[in-house]
Amino acid sequence: MLYEFRLTMNFSGQNHGFAYTKYTDPESAEAAIRKFNRYELQNGCYITVRKSTEKRVLLLDELPRAVQKDMLLLLLRNFTEGVEDLKIKHSPKGSGGACSIASPFCCNITRAKNDFRRKWDKDEYEELAQKRLTEEREKKDGKPFPPVKRELLRHRDYKVDLESKLGKTIVITKTTPQAEMGGYYCNVCDCVVKDSINFLDHINGKKHQRNLGMSMRVERSSLDQVKKRFEANKKRIEEKQKEYDFEERMKELREEEEKAKAYKKEKQKEKKRKADEDLNFEEDDEMAAVMGFSGFGSSKKGH
Repeated sequence: MLYEFRLTMNFSGQNHGFAYTKYTDPESAEAAIRKFNRYELQNGCYITVRKSTEKRVLLLDELPRAVQKDMLLLLLRNFTEGVEDLKIKHSPKGSGGACSIASPFCCNITRAKNDFRRKWDKDEYEELAQKRLTEEREKKDGKPFPPVKRELLRHRDYKVDLESKLGKTIVITKTTPQAEMGGYYCNVCDCVVKDSINFLDHINGKKHQRNLGMSMRVERSSLDQVKKRFEANKKRIEEKQKEYDFEERMKELREEEEKAKAYKKEKQKEKKRKADEDLNFEEDDEMAAVMGFSGFGSSKKGH
């Protein structure tokens, strides 16, 4: 069974041309090598699959110069198993030397300082797998988890404030609370929306309704409820007709008529005033022509 797959990538997002895989048992690894070695991944492109050749070397520093290879090799073989060979390299300064030990059991020790690979806690994941299997068995046995019950969608019983902050200037600092910042604040979801259209979409959306404890399902009205609503609307219209005052309506019509007359008189006066100004300019031009002037410096054109 495949346990881990790692494809190395560079900073440009391209792979290095090789990858590492780990299997839970040697038999699965051998089967993968036999199946995928020289496998045609693309047209004319074959991949090579073989065992990883990691360096299994253990390094020892600050060895005394008097230590010999045979003596150290004998000592290590008496101390532990699997030591195949070692190489001693003396420091040129004469302070000591270093030893590299080749062993099939040294892989974990060699990577101890630079081990950046992700560690997997087998016990933790086994516990999670058992928990998931238990939940699936309970569902199969007819014991599913009870669904979350929410209320049906209700109409809004308040007016949405969209105009109180229009045309106002607000100074925002680092310590300004989120509710007082620019935009529309939702105290249910604790968020700020920048414009009114998105704010209406938010308060009518699924997330906001769920935070209010309601689902997006609407109660289905019965025939009696529809009849009662029609009767209520009819009564409301009749009450408005009863409250209608004829004298007040006549007063409003008189005021509108007086405003229209005043506006018409003002327009006539303005038109007469413009005609008088044009006549005065024409008389000035005639006087200037008699006296031999081209004009009296008027900025009015077309005369």
